[in-house]
Amino acid sequence: MTVPIHILVANDLTIYHDLLASVLPRLRPRLRITTAAPTELEAVAMRLRPQLIICGRPQVTLHHHAVVLALSADEQEVVVYRDGTYTTLPNPGLADLLVVIDSAAA
Repeated sequence: MTVPIHILVANDLTIYHDLLASVLPRLRPRLRITTAAPTELEAVAMRLRPQLIICGRPQVTLHHHAVVLALSADEQEVVVYRDGTYTTLPNPGLADLLVVIDSAAA
């Protein structure tokens, strides 16, 4: 039996929620996507404890249990927070997002 990978998407733009929730499970069938408004991020993350959080501007200290991917419409980079450190991915594509997802699942 395959264990699902839970991802919480809480971006500012609703279109990000819809696109990611639609596309990612097709590319990685083990994914279980939950969407939330950015204002609900903290409460939903603490309740669900997802392996990966995709959001616009994370409050990293609140999500030490997950990989946090900061994906913003205003910036041309993504910041990945994991285990107290961060990595910046300039102008990432879908393949880069899938690498982050796969590493969060490991």
